[in-house]
Amino acid sequence: YAVQIAKHLGAHVTGTSSERNREFVMELGADEHIDYTKLSPGEWKVQADFALDCVGGENLLVASATVKPGGRFISIPSSIPPEIQEKMKQQNIEAEFFMVQSNGDDMKVLSEWLAKGIIRPYINQFDFMQMAEAHTQQASGRTRGKIVLSI
Repeated sequence: YAVQIAKHLGAHVTGTSSERNREFVMELGADEHIDYTKLSPGEWKVQADFALDCVGGENLLVASATVKPGGRFISIPSSIPPEIQEKMKQQNIEAEFFMVQSNGDDMKVLSEWLAKGIIRPYINQFDFMQMAEAHTQQASGRTRGKIVLSI
């Protein structure tokens, strides 16, 4: 939901994915797309005020090349190693790991946005007997949208 929420709040969004998922990223509302399989982060023509990492791993290294001095980088799935935090600090980039927690007020706002169609879920549905396939898909880190297992 990150792209949809950012757009609703007025942000200019640059989304990253492989070319195969470009159309999906643009449908979510991104203003621009970068195919991370074709360009190294140093070649990206992005100087963002804010970057949100929802994948982890090597994406942490991308931040210093894409966030401009004075900007902010948040990683949801993984903590930020001290050496990367230090590098970002030297570049005047605020970097932090953020653990998502439920909050009643936030959930109310999100449910209102869902009801109004401001944000939309994208669902990959699997039958119960496809549980192993659904798990493999989730573990791949290449899931488009949310996985729902029908029981």
